[in-house]
Amino acid sequence: DRGGDWSSDVCSSDLFQRWRNDPQSQLLWINADPGKGKTMLLCGIIDELQQSIATTGLLSYFFCQASDSRINNANAALRGLMYMLVCQQPSLISHVRKKYDHAGKALFEDANAWIALSDLFKAMVQDPKMKDTILVVDALDECIADLPKLLDLVISISSSSTRIKWLLSSRNQPGIEQKLSSIDAQAKLSLEMKENSEQVSHAVNVYIDTKLSHLDSLEDDGLMDQVRDVLRQKANGTFLWVALVVRELEKPECWDPLQVVKEAPEDLHQLYSRIMTQIQQLATKNSEVCRRMLALTAVAYRPLSLTELGSLCALTSQSSALPKITRKLVALCGSFLTVRDDQVYLVHQSAKDYLSSEMRGIVLPSQSEIHHSLCSRSLELMSGALKDRKSVV
Repeated sequence: DRGGDWSSDVCSSDLFQRWRNDPQSQLLWINADPGKGKTMLLCGIIDELQQSIATTGLLSYFFCQASDSRINNANAALRGLMYMLVCQQPSLISHVRKKYDHAGKALFEDANAWIALSDLFKAMVQDPKMKDTILVVDALDECIADLPKLLDLVISISSSSTRIKWLLSSRNQPGIEQKLSSIDAQAKLSLEMKENSEQVSHAVNVYIDTKLSHLDSLEDDGLMDQVRDVLRQKANGTFLWVALVVRELEKPECWDPLQVVKEAPEDLHQLYSRIMTQIQQLATKNSEVCRRMLALTAVAYRPLSLTELGSLCALTSQSSALPKITRKLVALCGSFLTVRDDQVYLVHQSAKDYLSSEMRGIVLPSQSEIHHSLCSRSLELMSGALKDRKSVV
C-alpha cells in the first residue's frame, strides 16, 4: 500500500520530471480532497526518490498529523527534517552544536524555538558542503501550529537556493495555494484534474482488487466480481472510502457483502454518518462507551494507549484486563478508530473533522464538556494512584 505503480506513473509525468530535473524548479505541491491517497502516494514517491538519488544527494521527509501534538506543528516539522539531514550528512551537526553549546536545549523548546530552528535550517542549506537535497512534507493542512511560518520558510529557501527542492502535499486550501503560487504558479499537481484523476482511479481499482483478494467471505469468484464492480462504481477515486467499506466487509457479522457495498453511501461524510448510526444502535451501555471513546480520542493532544483510554472511560478497576477490554470496545466504534502498537488513533483526519464539527452537540458533547470530563477523570485517577502509593509507603 505504499504507492506502487501509481507513484511510478506520477514520477514519469511531465510536471514531476520538470520539478525533478529543472534547476529552476524548486517546488512541487500535490493537492487533493480528503482520502484521495496523498500520503500513500508520497510514500511511494519517497521510495522512488531513495533509489534514484542513492549517495548523490540527501532526502529528508516529515509527515504531519493533526491529531498528535508532537507532529502537528512547524517546529516539529523542522526538527524532523533537520534530524534526517544530519543523520545523512554528519558534518551539518556543527551548525547545531554552535547554538547548543551557547544556550543548551532550551533554545529549541522555548517561545523563541522557531527563530532558532529556522536560523539553524537556513545555515544548513547554505553550507557550501551540503549536497543537493529533496525535502518532503506531507499533509501541510495538518500542521496546526505556525503553518504560515513554515510556508514562509519554504518560500525563502526556494528563492535563495537552487540545491533545495521541496515536495509538499495537502488538501485544497486557498491559504496554502496563495502562498505556494508565489514561488511557481505552475508547480501544482492536482489529483482532481482529469489527467491525474484517471491515474488515481486506476490505483484505487488496484487497491480494491488487493483488498478483496484477502476476504474469506468472497471465495466465490462471481460474488467477488459483483462486489468489485459496485466498489469501483462508487469509490470516486477515494482510497479512504474503499478502506472503510472493506472494514465493514471484514466484520464477522457481515454475511451479505454485496448488500453491504450496495447500501454504502458514496459520500465520505455520509458514510461516517452511517457508521455513527450503527454505533447509536448498539446496546445502550456499549453505545455510550463508544461515543465517549470517540469524544476523548477526538480531543486528545496525542494518541492514547489502550490502558489510558480504558481508564479514562472507567471500564474496569483491574488494570491487567484493561487493554483487552478496551480493544474489544474500540472494535465496536465502527471504522472511526484503529489500534497500532497498543495506541488508539482516529482512522483519518477527516474522521476527526466529522466528529468535531458535523456531530458536535448532536451525538457527542461539546468540546468544552469533553475537556472538562477528561480533566476531572484524570485528576480522579491521579488521586487514586497517589493514595495507593502513600499507603504502600
